[in-house]
Amino acid sequence: MTNSRYYVHPKIIDLYVNPNNICIFSKTTCSFCEKAKKLLESYSSVKATIYEIDNLSEGKLLHKELINHTNFITVPNIFILGTHIGGFNELLQLEKNGTLNDLFSKFTYRCEFCNKSLPTKEYSCGCYPRGFSDWGNRI
Repeated sequence: MTNSRYYVHPKIIDLYVNPNNICIFSKTTCSFCEKAKKLLESYSSVKATIYEIDNLSEGKLLHKELINHTNFITVPNIFILGTHIGGFNELLQLEKNGTLNDLFSKFTYRCEFCNKSLPTKEYSCGCYPRGFSDWGNRI
């Protein structure tokens, strides 16, 4: 049995928030969530991970955990590079003062095949490796 004094239980939020990306906790019925998603879509170099908490089976638990973790009771709840920035109003303020563009310049994506730097989060730059036959020979 694990001694609870030494065992640190990970927060459910930690399973969702990627410190190398953008994460939005949203609800499908929220107009501010839609505005935040559209604003982020206007930056073509960034692809956010969006969790619609009203569609997730663990959504209520996740929302409670978000409130405890961020002291933010509304959605959207936005994390950039693992840091909670707030909701739509805070995102809009970051865009207006130019900080958002500076944050997005830190995103660097690489092709998983040739390691070439890419402007967007794509799996490949088009350099797909050649196919192989069933015997392992290049086609």
